[in-house]
Amino acid sequence: MKKIIHVSVALLAVFVIGFSAVSVSALESHNELEARITELRAVHADLKAQVEAGDITIEEAREQWHALIAELRAEKDAFFEKKRAQIEDRYETLAERNPERAEILKEHIDAMLTRHQERVEERAELRAKVEVGEITRKEAREMKVDFVKDQHEKYQTIREDLRDKRQDLRDERMEDRKENRDEYQLPPFRPATGSTRPVEVNPLGVRGAFQVGVDAE
Repeated sequence: MKKIIHVSVALLAVFVIGFSAVSVSALESHNELEARITELRAVHADLKAQVEAGDITIEEAREQWHALIAELRAEKDAFFEKKRAQIEDRYETLAERNPERAEILKEHIDAMLTRHQERVEERAELRAKVEVGEITRKEAREMKVDFVKDQHEKYQTIREDLRDKRQDLRDERMEDRKENRDEYQLPPFRPATGSTRPVEVNPLGVRGAFQVGVDAE
């Protein structure tokens, strides 16, 4: 049992060092963020095992856990700010070339910022309620799950609406290009069929030609 505890402590040390050695601006993709969360789940399970084994107290486990959560939250916030800045730069560039598409992108930015702010406020509110004993941590987790689910459904509708707007704009541009092609397109060239020998036409007609021949006689 003692050997297992030492292994668990070593594993925790690796995770703590790994998190501490990474700057809060190091997250480069959503996949990296998911990897951090997966690592934290492993740490959480390890801390729980240590508490059950009596190697550390529950207060010590919570202190270590909250420190890691705070660090990951800082990384998530830095990652979000980086993505927000990239999207806003794209918006400024797009606004000069295509104001209509830029307006749709602006709606996306506003929705993203609002969603993020709602999550920050909900998280702070739940944490405050837990600290004063108004709700338990288990109740807070359940309330957070319900909040995230409701928020996902709400913003799913917003995403679908923005997707429809982008599609409508693409359809309009395709229709405009088609109309422009039809307006300036020349009729197709069709070569004459059959003999191309020029036909000589007598201005006097057949009757006149015959009459001229009679007079000449």
